[in-house]
Amino acid sequence: QGIYTGYFTSLDEVRRASRFLEDNPRSLSLCDPVLGDNGTLYQGLPDGLLEVIRDELAPKADWISPNATEAGLLLGLDRPVEPDDCPKLPGRHHLITGYESDGKWMVVMDEGTVGYQQYPASYPGTGDLFDAIFLAQLVKGVDPKQVVEQTVTLVALACSRTHRERKYGIDVTTIRRELVTL
Repeated sequence: QGIYTGYFTSLDEVRRASRFLEDNPRSLSLCDPVLGDNGTLYQGLPDGLLEVIRDELAPKADWISPNATEAGLLLGLDRPVEPDDCPKLPGRHHLITGYESDGKWMVVMDEGTVGYQQYPASYPGTGDLFDAIFLAQLVKGVDPKQVVEQTVTLVALACSRTHRERKYGIDVTTIRRELVTL
């Protein structure tokens, strides 16, 4: 019922995922264009990956969930992304994760923002956890703004409960009880 795309290592992978979305139009799809963070494109990505995600995959997705860096890259901006840029992203519905303004952190949606508590630690897998919870709740028919509110709360809770080396990523098991109640 749901299709989630994330990190790709080749243009062929993106094109296969794009065809898969075309072949499954009844499934709700979420494209997280994993391309960069902290203002820069990730090293080691193949040439043309950004363009293929932007032009071939993301437009077919029901939802797209880039972080602020990825949103700016997808839109070709030479300035920091702003909330008004959100609806300009490819795809049907959009959100920008990890948006910071005046020390406040939020998820920007087409129809507004949802604030959240930013933790000083950064764990690998946090975006994957966000996307998994978000898509699972959307598939169940929950209102998107409510889904974002639930999701940022659960991800923040997992961050606050993760007490291990950063290299092992976010500890999803710390929120299993909360996940079961969704």
